[in-house]
Amino acid sequence: MPLAIGGHLASVYNQMKKYELLSTLLSCFFVSCIHTDTPDINGMWQLTSIQDRTGCTQTIDTIYYSFQGQKLFTCTLLNAGPLYSDPTIVLYGYVNFPAQNQLHIQMDQWTAPYLSFLPWRSESVNYFIRKLTSKEMILEDDGVIYRLNKF
Repeated sequence: MPLAIGGHLASVYNQMKKYELLSTLLSCFFVSCIHTDTPDINGMWQLTSIQDRTGCTQTIDTIYYSFQGQKLFTCTLLNAGPLYSDPTIVLYGYVNFPAQNQLHIQMDQWTAPYLSFLPWRSESVNYFIRKLTSKEMILEDDGVIYRLNKF
């Protein structure tokens, strides 16, 4: 009798291995099929230059954009100036993607006193994503081009 039970257990074990393999393959298939229209901008980006509508380019090396979870935004400003005891200012905001190749950033209400340090006209900005690779992002807002490198 014990041999019959042992043989049955071996059969059940073999079936479980087959189902486990099938389950693993299906999981891999479904994960690989997940597609999103949201561009992957997560991480920290250094703003390297701003080109105005006339083509004049200003080199920047003190502003960093950080995107987390496709929802949260921070802007780190280095060497903010003599008006503040801490030369580094971190501003917070929120990100969404209203349409394909569009990025909307809305700054938190508490950042209003520091908005003059941002290269924007108001507490929110709508960018058109002109280029996005794992190392470079080019954004445009009303004819102004912002170049960023992954940091």
